[in-house]
Amino acid sequence: MVTRDRIDHALAIAGQPDPNAVLLETVQELATARGTRPGWRAVPTTAVAKHPRPTLVIWGDRDRVLPARHPDSAGRLLPHAETRLVPGVGHMPQLECPDTFAAHVLTFLTAADRGDNFPPQDSANSS
Repeated sequence: MVTRDRIDHALAIAGQPDPNAVLLETVQELATARGTRPGWRAVPTTAVAKHPRPTLVIWGDRDRVLPARHPDSAGRLLPHAETRLVPGVGHMPQLECPDTFAAHVLTFLTAADRGDNFPPQDSANSS
């Protein structure tokens, strides 16, 4: 999923000394006023949808970068995915609530190892 061009682009952005320039370039590359550029996510989402695997989407309900409505889009793109919406958390649940994040991931991985969450379940079973 990660291409050489994406890696080179990320490294070029990361090497810039001005955080505002980094933010602006990132936004211009990934988004429009209407949201994420469809072309940016088309390749990975198409590949993931073609080859469904146990997938966990964890999102903060106070994410101001990618608002909490995005997991609904993820659910449409990845109907096999389980979604966890974490209350009171922003864009980086892995940093903002690492224990909760780890608990979700460990529960998911344990179920995946047993085969409990795959093949895909009815989306009503997601929380």
